[in-house]
Amino acid sequence: MAVTGGMTFSFSATGLVSNGPCCASVGPEGDAVTAHSTGAENGISDVTSPINALIGVFLGPAVPNSTAVPAALLFDTPTSRDFLTLSPLLKQVFFIGNGLTSTSAVQLFTAPAGATRLYLGTWMASVGKTTQVVST
Repeated sequence: MAVTGGMTFSFSATGLVSNGPCCASVGPEGDAVTAHSTGAENGISDVTSPINALIGVFLGPAVPNSTAVPAALLFDTPTSRDFLTLSPLLKQVFFIGNGLTSTSAVQLFTAPAGATRLYLGTWMASVGKTTQVVST
């Protein structure tokens, strides 16, 4: 799917992931909250979010480390993850989780100016799978 700045996305995510056989499986909302220990990398921001949660980042056509790194977003409390809309900056990692608020309202994410790519992933998960549906 082509991404352009100003596009609005919603996500629906299901499934279970974990850090391996030692650990309990969790859904796309993740587990304990922590900041990435390495900070920003390769021009892409850090984020504070639940481990194993579904996260995303919008990138532009340029190599990410060619411009300044945006500030890290904090999704360290249930309230900070309970938003209706989010407009992250280019290269600013953001929390998606299951794509719903605590009252099951669909969350909307707006791509920043210059966005051409959207990457989704989980932080630390090494076992399991999630299924994501991305809608515009």
